[in-house]
Formats: sequence, C-alpha cells, structure tokens
Amino acid sequence: MKILITESQYKVLLEQSKPSVQSVYNDIVSAVSGIGTEPDKIINSISMGIADKNEFITLNKLFKDGKTGYNSFEKMINGEFGVNNYNDVKEIFDLLIKRDINVTFGSGNQTMNYYNGGFKIDPKSLVHPLDACKTKYPQLLEQAKNWWIKWLSSPITKQKFIKKNGEKDFKKYYPQFFEAIKKLKLDYYLDNSEKSVGNKTEIDDRLQTAYAFVDGYTPEYVYVNCSLNDDDALETLVHEIQHTLYNIYHYNDWTDIGNVFTKKGESYHGYTIGGGTSLEMKDVIPQINKISTQLGISPNYLKNYFKFAKDSNTDGYACEHTESMSRIMAMRKTFNIKPGQNITYEMIKPYITGEKEHGEIGWILICWALNGFEDINLLLNKMNKLVYQDTKPTDNTRLT
Repeated sequence: MKILITESQYKVLLEQSKPSVQSVYNDIVSAVSGIGTEPDKIINSISMGIADKNEFITLNKLFKDGKTGYNSFEKMINGEFGVNNYNDVKEIFDLLIKRDINVTFGSGNQTMNYYNGGFKIDPKSLVHPLDACKTKYPQLLEQAKNWWIKWLSSPITKQKFIKKNGEKDFKKYYPQFFEAIKKLKLDYYLDNSEKSVGNKTEIDDRLQTAYAFVDGYTPEYVYVNCSLNDDDALETLVHEIQHTLYNIYHYNDWTDIGNVFTKKGESYHGYTIGGGTSLEMKDVIPQINKISTQLGISPNYLKNYFKFAKDSNTDGYACEHTESMSRIMAMRKTFNIKPGQNITYEMIKPYITGEKEHGEIGWILICWALNGFEDINLLLNKMNKLVYQDTKPTDNTRLT
C-alpha cells in the first residue's frame, strides 16, 4: 500500500534528518582539531544544520566551552582561516547573511582571492529575540501599569465611570481593575517556532502577526511576540491592558463603541460591526474632496488611505469594538493626554499626511476611511466621549 506523505509529516522527517546544533558544533570542533583546518566540513555542517538566526546564536554560545580553542565563532574564523581561504570565508559569509546574521570581513585583494582577516559579526545579531524581549519589556510593562493606575485613580475617570455605570458597579468592579493590573506579568513567544506559550495558551495563525495579546483564560499574562520589533511597545502594552480590564467589566458597552466606529454590515466574532467595507473608491470620492478641502490637505492623502484600508481590513479587524477602545487608550498615552483632555485633529494630522507613523493611530484612520471619511472632528469628539463624559469640541477642557 502506497501512502502519500503529508506536509506536516514531511516537516517532521526533515527535522529528524537535520543535524542538531550540538552536532554542528561537534563537527566544527573536529574540523579545527589537529593539524590543519577542514573548511568544507565547517561549511557543510552549517549549511545542513543551522536553519536560522536563533540556531546560530545557540551555536555561537557553545564556543564558550573552549573545545575549539576559541570562545566564539568569529574568533575561530579569524584564527583558523588564512590568506588562501577567501572563497571559504565568502561562502560562510553568504550562509550567515541568509540567516539574518550581520557580518563583514576584509580581503587583501578580492581579484586574487586573498583573505586578510577581519571577519566580524555584529553583536546585535547575537542577541536572541527572547533575551532582547526580557530586557526590553519588564520596565515598559511597569510604565504601562502605572499609566493605567493613574488614569483610573483620577477623580475625572471615577466620576465618568459612576455617572455611566452606577455606584454599585463602581464599588464592585473598580477595585478589580487595580487588582488585575497589579497581577499582570509577561510571557514571551516566537511566532515561527511555538504553538503555545508555556502550555498556557495556544498561538494561532493570527497571533503570529500580533505584537502582543492577552487571553481571557490566563488574565494575569500579557503575551509578547518576540519575533517582531515593535516600535510602539509601550502603547501596545497600554492597548493590551485595556483588553484585560474590558474582560472584567464593559465600562463602555458594545453599542456605545459601535456607534463611534461602525455601521451595520459584516460580522466579526459574532458581532455586527460593518466598517463600510462595501464602499468603493467611486463611493467616497465626493466625501474625500469635501473633507480634504475642509482640512486643507491634498485629497491624494485620503485616496491613498482608502486604498490601503481596503487592502488591510481583510477580516473586519480595523473597526472591531474592543480593539478600537484599546487604540483610543494607546493614542492617549502617545499624546500624553490626561483625564479630561481631548484628542484633537492637530495631533493626528501628521499621521494622515504621512509625516509620522504609528500603528494604533493608523488603525483608527483605516476605520475612518472604511466608514467613508466622516467629519474627523465629529469622529474625535465621539472618541473622546468614550473616555470621559461631555467635551467642548474646540478645546481640551471638560464640561461638568
């Protein structure tokens, strides 16, 4: 009986046949032992056994045992390869570049293929993403937690909560917000190598492209994707904490948020959200011309944003309720807005015109585009009302 092998089974076979990182190191130890060096053995072993940057980082750490006579891969190359090994070093160089290792080397005369040493690996390339995360994120989490504690502790925020949700729910749920924030801790994952984080929660395809996420089953964790470089990491953590608090209590219900960001339409996670995804360019051109004239900007900015929005909003994510609420809070952190102050058009204008970029603000603008570019000041006024009660549309003061 002939049975077709599945793709997953094939991957398993490849993993089983691929040399381990330890065996690659053993080959290198063997290649530099005794009289002379065996470049081909080193090259072939790296080619077959080192699949990516992380495996090379692991390999480099093994040199610390001194069995090669060197305490790093870089020093081994410079110590074992001479003037006649230009082609060998170039081949190793190419292998490492393909594995995202930043490396340079010198050559006395490339035409004559002379190698004069100077093989150098950028130290930043030798930092494992998980190690980088564990250095970067703990202090940012504390900053995000402190930001939320200050916001929740503000009399303006408390007054807004009580006015909207009542004294009874304030006494019941508000202390839970502080307790949840204080308990928050980090866990880390790599999008290309794990299906779960510490056996606590599963990593699906969508989470492989997320900078971070929280999970209702393990509310004490913020899970960080260390495979991605998040330039707005602090705001991302503020964003995720909002999800955690929203899982405790919907201090703005779905309808309130939906009235700001959505129109009736497609379904997302069981909720009707819309987001204007049925609109085409011809449908929004009149409004683009009107709004761009009002704002004093080129209509091309809005046309480009609409095209980008149509390509980006593949699953309704752009206007999803809790995501939109999280983005508002992240934006407030970005602009250092205190309770009782507004997000204004002047703050977001550079992001509309492309002078600045920010992920959280970008998604808000994508939703704005998908909904047909309503008056931006009306949209911002509605967003501000989700964070505190009534506002004057022309300044940053709060109405009592």
